[in-house]
This record gives sequence, C-alpha cells and structure tokens, in this order.
Amino acid sequence: MVERAPWGSLDYLAAVRLRREVLRRPLGLDFSPEELAAEAEAEHFVAKRDGLVIGALFLMPDAQGRSAKLRQVCVDPRFRGEGIGLRLCASAEALARERGWLHLHLAARAEARAFWLRAGYQPCGAGFLDLGIPHLPMAKQLEGPGSVGAADSRILP
Repeated sequence: MVERAPWGSLDYLAAVRLRREVLRRPLGLDFSPEELAAEAEAEHFVAKRDGLVIGALFLMPDAQGRSAKLRQVCVDPRFRGEGIGLRLCASAEALARERGWLHLHLAARAEARAFWLRAGYQPCGAGFLDLGIPHLPMAKQLEGPGSVGAADSRILP
C-alpha cells in the first residue's frame, strides 16, 4: 500500500532509514541534518507491506509552484520487480496533478533508465555524473485533473 508520510513522522523516519541503506551507504555517504531539514517542504510517500516501509520517494515543488522534482526514489531490494516503484510514482503523480504541478522531472541513475522509461519519463538532456554515478535528466508532462488518463495515476493499494 502507498501512503503519504508527513515529514518527521515515524513513516518518514523509516523512509530515511531505507533511503540511507539503499542509496547512501553503498556510496559511503549519509544525510546531513541540513539535507533532512530541507525535506520539510517536500511531499513524502512510502510503500508499506505488513506495516514495514519497503519503498519511498519525495516530491520537491519548484519555487514557482508549477513543477516538482522526484527525489530519492527507492525500493527495498528484496521487493523489487513487484511494481512498487511504479505505484509510488503513480501516487506522487496523482498528488502533483491535484496541486497543479503538471511537469515532473528527476535525475535518474543511468542503471534505472529502463524503469523510468516504463513509468513514462523521457530523457530531457545530457547525462552527467553526480557523486561519481552516471545520471540522466528525465521528465514527464502530466495531464491535468479530470482529463482523460488522469484516473490511471490515482493512489494505488
């Protein structure tokens, strides 16, 4: 099940732990207090199974309130391939539509390109290195609330 996780909540803290294990520790990194404090402005989502957080992402709106960036998308490796990442994205996209953020963008790790293409995101610039890892800028234009296809991205169980 995918649900919202308010910043500072127990689910948010569990998502931070998952993101740390999946995305940061393999690089020898951790989150700084400043990085986590900056996430207070974001919209956080978690995927849960049997009460445990097994996937996470957050949406950070731009300063103009017209688009948002998907960040720190991850699924516990034991549960990959089950559609959890796609459900997280669909839930985030539904909220983005509600908020009027009809353009989403992200910096995808090159190894995750196929996943993002399946989710409907397209490359939108030249690849680059971030923390020594190849990344690719990708984006998706969303349809507005009530438009044809918008119901396909509702929050899914």
